[in-house]
Amino acid sequence: VGDVDVVASLIAGCDGAKSLVRKAAELRFEGHDYDAAAISTTIALAKPHEGVARQIFLPRGPMAVLPLKGDTSHLHRANLIWTERAGVAEALVGLRDDEFERELGKAAGDFLPGAKLAGPRHAFPLRLQVAERFDAHRVALAGDAAHVNNPLAGQGLNLGLKDVAAPDDVIAEAQRHWEQNGWGDSAPGMAAVTSIMRAQQILIGRVDAELKELGLTFARYEVLMLLLFSSDGMLP
Repeated sequence: VGDVDVVASLIAGCDGAKSLVRKAAELRFEGHDYDAAAISTTIALAKPHEGVARQIFLPRGPMAVLPLKGDTSHLHRANLIWTERAGVAEALVGLRDDEFERELGKAAGDFLPGAKLAGPRHAFPLRLQVAERFDAHRVALAGDAAHVNNPLAGQGLNLGLKDVAAPDDVIAEAQRHWEQNGWGDSAPGMAAVTSIMRAQQILIGRVDAELKELGLTFARYEVLMLLLFSSDGMLP
């Protein structure tokens, strides 16, 4: 880290989609773009959000409103995440504030009546990427360092929390194994866990490709993906 050498028995790579830990471990990171982008900005709402996050599904992708604490300028603030095709999103970000508000009103309708901009706009490309493994010698990957997927319904966060829990469970089991049997070839490790977790990500990619071949719109595809996976993993 800088000019300091850090020595550890285990390195957890939680350093994002461009992970240096993953690169150092020589793990491939593969996937594809959705040809879509998420516009993120802060908006001022005409009515109180009452601390409730809401989401609707538009023809080209979901639109979500995440409640924020009000400030002296705007009492009812929220974070807007608006999914559009990549080219459309880029054009929307480049509009004047009043033009953007007008386009937002057209798209959101009764979902966001009277919403006004209260912050800068940014567009983030949406893509599916997954590492060939989530572990290497004394290395474990977590979060976007291991996999990048559409943030619909917080599934990226849910998977990231599972990534953190999995090594903890493996280490605890390894400690119990060592206390009872000493180390040996049968000692538990990350290999089984990472294969299951990566299989879920690969299935997401396969379903993604097959649904798009059927001509499903982006929004309908995302709804189906949400139905396929629960917060506890893959549904039977």
